[in-house]
Amino acid sequence: MADVNYTIAESYTRATEKIYRKGNIFAPVLAACALAETNDLGQFTAAAVEAPLSDIMGATFKVSSFSFHLNEMCGSDRGNVLKKTGSRRTFQYHFTEAAMQPYIIMKSLRDGVIRKEVFERFYVKRQKSLDI
Repeated sequence: MADVNYTIAESYTRATEKIYRKGNIFAPVLAACALAETNDLGQFTAAAVEAPLSDIMGATFKVSSFSFHLNEMCGSDRGNVLKKTGSRRTFQYHFTEAAMQPYIIMKSLRDGVIRKEVFERFYVKRQKSLDI
């Protein structure tokens, strides 16, 4: 964790930081994205985030509860952690940096955002690098 690329750590911090000291669910949503079921390219849908987020939070969360968070994390204000492709109702998301996914999982486990039992319930397929 200490040797992670500065860009990865900065993007995570910007994505999950609290604005005006108000609590938010950006860290749990990002952790749920890292645990979400993906296709062969490492892309996931918003619906794939529902189950991990619900387990993390201990309550049922539907896409409408966190779609704002996904969209925000695709923008520069929240560190461009995610990239969104496709069109309305068929959006696919993936991490802009392939190393972000394992970093999020390790940091979330260390910081108590996700519990080990929750992590073990999901099969995490690592996103392939987007480098050519």
